[in-house]
Amino acid sequence: KWHKQLKRSAFRPSLVAGDGKIYAVDSYGRTSVVAAGPDFELIAQNDLDGSGSNASPAYGAGCLLLRAGDALFCIERGRVTS
Repeated sequence: KWHKQLKRSAFRPSLVAGDGKIYAVDSYGRTSVVAAGPDFELIAQNDLDGSGSNASPAYGAGCLLLRAGDALFCIERGRVTS
C-alpha cells in the first residue's frame, strides 16, 4: 500500500499490529506507531529508557508488551508499567 522509511531505523524485531495500529521497535529501542490504513500516518515515536531491543513486541488484552535492556514494559491506554 505504501513505502516509508523511518528515521534511525535498524529493525530486527517483527512488526506487530493491534488496535488499528502497527508497532515497530528498532534495535535502538525506539518504538514507532503507524496507523494501519491505506495512507502512511506516523502516530508516535517513543524511546524505551535508552536501551536497545531486538525483541518483537507482543499485543493482547489491550496491553502492548515491550522488552528493552533488562526491563519489560506493559503499555495500556493511559498507563505504563515496568
